[in-house]
Amino acid sequence: MSSNFNYRIDAPFSEKKRFFRVCVYLVLLPFFIAISTGMVYVLGNLLNFDINEPIRSSELSGTEIAMFFGAFGIVMLALFGLMLFIAKKRFRGSKFNAIAYNKQRQSDAYRALALSVICQMDNLIPVVKSFDCADYDPIEQWAFDDPTEVEFWLSIEVGIESEAGSNLFQVHVVTQKMLSQIYPNNHLLILPYYSWADTLSSINKVLSTCSDVSWEGMFNQVSKHFCWEYEQAK
Repeated sequence: MSSNFNYRIDAPFSEKKRFFRVCVYLVLLPFFIAISTGMVYVLGNLLNFDINEPIRSSELSGTEIAMFFGAFGIVMLALFGLMLFIAKKRFRGSKFNAIAYNKQRQSDAYRALALSVICQMDNLIPVVKSFDCADYDPIEQWAFDDPTEVEFWLSIEVGIESEAGSNLFQVHVVTQKMLSQIYPNNHLLILPYYSWADTLSSINKVLSTCSDVSWEGMFNQVSKHFCWEYEQAK
């Protein structure tokens, strides 16, 4: 893994990560220069060599000069390796932090999606199981003379699809032209002009907003729009 690591400043795709690498190198470079300069004086003292004196005028032999530069080269390589090691640790730490952050964000997104799916799966959605109109029967086939002047009470059995049981509700179907003649204006389903397809579609649209995790909650929401069979229409 270490052989594949890229120390270049422009290696990361993110501009923020490139800037981080520049900062790390700017901190390590003075550290490297200071340590290497200090090591020159340390080696000079060990070899009894005055580093401020030119080499040609010194009394050092060729072997001693070679030993000095050899030792200095080894120390420089060690310091350079240490600098790269520190940089690598910092870069990888930043990388792992970013990966951990991205994984956490993905995990949170998946968790939110799962909760949303579970909630949608658990919610009960009411549907129209049957319908009836005492004044116009069969209502689904009835043709009114003027589709802009229509008004009648429609009875609908509302329940949960694929489950037994339902409750009877009534809805007052009215076209806009007839609104001025309607009183009281409770439980209205207002249409611009009448058609049975639009009526059934509008009722289903209202019911789709009444989903809940329990029949009681769903029933309470449906009752806000339509008249329950045991409620006296006012």
